[in-house]
Amino acid sequence: MASIKKITGKRGTAYKITVSDGYDYKGKKIRKTATFIPDPHRTEKQNQKALSDFVYEFEKAVRSGTYYDGEEITVAQLAKKWFSEYVLQQLDPKTAASYRDNFDAYILPYIGHLKIAKVRPLQIQELWTKLQNEDVRRDGKPGGLSGTSVRKCHAALSKMFSCAVQWQLIPDNPCAKIAAPKNDTPERDNYFTPEQAIIFLDTLERGYTVTYKDRTRKDSTGKKYTVKGYTDTKQVPLQFKVFYNIALFGGLRCEEILGLTWDCIDYEHNTISIYRAVSYSDHKMRTKGTKNKSSQRNITLPGTVMELIKQLHQEQKKAETELGTYWSNPEGYLFTQDNGKLMFYSTPYAKFKTILRRHNDRVRQSKDLTEDEKAALLLPDITLHGLRHTSATLLISQNLDIRTVSSRLGHAQTSTTMNIYAHALKAQDRKAAAALENVLKPHANMAK
Repeated sequence: MASIKKITGKRGTAYKITVSDGYDYKGKKIRKTATFIPDPHRTEKQNQKALSDFVYEFEKAVRSGTYYDGEEITVAQLAKKWFSEYVLQQLDPKTAASYRDNFDAYILPYIGHLKIAKVRPLQIQELWTKLQNEDVRRDGKPGGLSGTSVRKCHAALSKMFSCAVQWQLIPDNPCAKIAAPKNDTPERDNYFTPEQAIIFLDTLERGYTVTYKDRTRKDSTGKKYTVKGYTDTKQVPLQFKVFYNIALFGGLRCEEILGLTWDCIDYEHNTISIYRAVSYSDHKMRTKGTKNKSSQRNITLPGTVMELIKQLHQEQKKAETELGTYWSNPEGYLFTQDNGKLMFYSTPYAKFKTILRRHNDRVRQSKDLTEDEKAALLLPDITLHGLRHTSATLLISQNLDIRTVSSRLGHAQTSTTMNIYAHALKAQDRKAAAALENVLKPHANMAK
C-alpha cells in the first residue's frame, strides 16, 4: 500500500508518494518515491482524482518492475554520473574534453533540468533545430552551429542515454528514435594518389632553399650595420622523414607513432609493435593504451624504412652522448624534442604542412615547367591523418584483401575499414566490371 505525505512549502503544495518494493541483499527495505504536484488550474476535486490515478499508476509500475529511477534523475544529474563513472574512466581524455564542452555549452543549458524518463525524441529534435537556427555560437559569429557540430552533440547525448538504458534507469534511448543531423562539412579527398605519394617521398629527400633578406643589426656600442641576405640549402630532419614514412608505409595513427619506443622496433624481422599511444588534452601530453584491443598489433615495414629507423637510432644515441645530462629520454621515445623529451603532439602536423607548402611554392614559382607539368606536380593539402588514408587506399588498389588491410590499420571490425574506404572499394568494383567485360565481351561477340 502506498503512503501519501502532503508537503507545503514556498512553491505551494505537493504530495510525496512512497511505495515499498521488497528488500535488498542486506535485508533493508527498498522504497521508491515519486512527487505529485497539483495543477493550479484544476479544482480540488479534480486534483484529488488526478492524485489517486497517479498513486495507482506509480504503485502498479513499482510492483511490476517497470518503474525506472530515471523518473527522479535529471539530465544534468545523469551527465555528472556518466562523466565520473564512464567517460573519464573509459574514454580518451581528448574525447572526454570534447564531450564535456558540448554538454556544458549546448545540452545542459537547454535540457539539463528535465527528468531523463520524461525526455522525448521531439524535445531533442527541437533542441538540434534551435542550435542550428539561432545565435548560439560562442565565437561571436552570427547564426547557429553547423550540422556537423550538432551531429557531435547528438552522438554524445545518445551515448549517455545508451548508458542510462544499460544502467536500467530508463527503458530506451530517445536519441535512437530520431535521425542525427546531417554532416554538412564538404567531403574532400584526404589521401595521395600513387603518383602524389611518390612525389611526397621524393620531396622528403630533396633539399629546400631558404632565402634570408638584408637585415639591420646593432653592435655592442649601438652602431647600426647591415647583414647582407643569403640563400641557404637545408634538409628535412631525419626524424620527420622517419615519421612520415612510418605513417605512409605502416598506416599508423599520429598518436601511435608518437608512442613508439625503441623496444617496439624489431630489426631482425622488420616489424614494429604498437601497444601504446599519446594523447593531448587540457594542455598536457599523456601516454595511454591504444584506441582499442585490436589496435595492439605488429606491422611489417619495408627494409628501406627500417634502415631509416636504424639511422635515426644512431643519430639519437649520438645526441645523447653529446648532450649528456641535458638529454632526457628515459622511456626511449623515437620522436623527441632537442632535449630528448617526447615530441609535442602538434609538431608533426605543423612540419607536414610546411613541407607541402614549400613543395607547392617551389613548383608554382618554377620557370622551367609548363602549367600542365605544374598541375601534375602539385600536392593536395591533405591532413597528416591523410597519410594513413593513403596507405589503406593504396593497399586496396593493389587488390589486398580487406581483412589484411583492416588488421594493419588496427580496426576492430572489417566493416569499419569498408565504411571508411568505400571510395577505394568503389574504384576496385569499377575495375572488376571492366575486367569481366574484357573477359566476356569477346565471347559475346562470337555468339552473335
